[in-house]
Amino acid sequence: MLKRRVYTFSDQDTAIEYTTFAVDELETYSNMRINKRYIPDEDLKRILHDTKVLRLPKLFAKIRPPKFSEPDYANWVTLGAISYKSDVKSTSQEKPTKYFTLRITDFHYDVQITVFGQKNVEKYYRLRVGDIIAILNPEIYPWKESVKTTGETARTAGRSFSLSIKHNMNCILEIGHSKELGFCPALNKTKGAPCGAPINKLKEQVCNYHQETKLRSVNAKRVELNGNISLRAPTRDGIQQAGYMTRTSHGTKIGLLPDVYAPRAPGAEQKYREHFASANAHRAYFDSDYHNPDVLHNLESKRRKIQLSKKDQHINKQLSPALGKNHTQAKDRISQENLQEMEAATKNVMRTGILRHIGFDPTGGRMAAALYQGDHGPADTTREPGISEILANKKRNIDLKPSKEARRKRIQQRNEVYNSIFKEEAVAAPQGSHETTGQPSSADSSDEELEIVN
Repeated sequence: MLKRRVYTFSDQDTAIEYTTFAVDELETYSNMRINKRYIPDEDLKRILHDTKVLRLPKLFAKIRPPKFSEPDYANWVTLGAISYKSDVKSTSQEKPTKYFTLRITDFHYDVQITVFGQKNVEKYYRLRVGDIIAILNPEIYPWKESVKTTGETARTAGRSFSLSIKHNMNCILEIGHSKELGFCPALNKTKGAPCGAPINKLKEQVCNYHQETKLRSVNAKRVELNGNISLRAPTRDGIQQAGYMTRTSHGTKIGLLPDVYAPRAPGAEQKYREHFASANAHRAYFDSDYHNPDVLHNLESKRRKIQLSKKDQHINKQLSPALGKNHTQAKDRISQENLQEMEAATKNVMRTGILRHIGFDPTGGRMAAALYQGDHGPADTTREPGISEILANKKRNIDLKPSKEARRKRIQQRNEVYNSIFKEEAVAAPQGSHETTGQPSSADSSDEELEIVN
């Protein structure tokens, strides 16, 4: 493969002086629009007919880390529009060498080319920003960084790469001038100067970074978009999806497929899936023949709560006349004359329309009671037996201590027991003096008969 490698375009082709002419077309090899062509399309095809053309996306696909090996082609070229050209500089060696750098782009990828040597600098420094060029078999120069391991030794690892030209052969071919190349005019606040990133001026006004910055600043001013919930990838059946493009004989197909690299939720979250309260809800959503038992349970629970609420309302309505916690009043507690006076006063006040919008009842509930009385007629004064008993107990003062008569009987019974015990002891004391000490006294035996009465 290396035997067929060349480092220069044909001398016959490079010696020809082509006439620049204006065009407005899509350049075939770079896939970029040009407004000036330096080499006719027929001659360019003849020059590159045995050479593999690698656009920048393909170049980065072929030259991969960690080795950054050269593509497996005998001769290859890479193309792009020049977006940057540095000043001529010199190396820091004992014998300085002049060099300058170029940067080519396709508005998505860019790569840097370093040109070394006095002759190369004189030959290629006349290249202009915006020109589309093709570089034949450049050298690959990986970027390297030092990584400390033990403090004494260090290893190097490549992060990316650039291209370099060190020989004096004709390896750069000027194709045309780009019509699309522009530069981001947004202000870089750190440097206080325009951003200057290369953009396609026919399709966009600023670079991707400043587009994202502007979008975030606009979203921050909108309340509906300024929330704690950020955008997430779409999910299906609780599994995160990703967009994939597949090419078939019928064409290109783009669709969503499960993302194999997305993290899986462990444990119960994975079992119940995402966005579902339980496993039954997840199964019922995706299986039309499955009936969720949680729905019936929830309906029964709601029905029971409604019945209990109605019972509580009925009891509160019955207790409201006595407890006074409701604004409505029973008719038997308000005289007919008072009701008529309240109704007349209320209607007179409400006719003015001033008090309709103050937000509360200035009559302390009397207005509502009077209006309710006029709309519904006399209130029902009949009470259920259970309610009447509760109201009667409320009005009576209940004391749980023993009555005076019961306490008097307890004291009398305690005195009788006390007197009977100590009288028997007094009678048995003279007789017990002639008996032996081994026999128990009547006082000891009386302790067994003593009954403590509270």
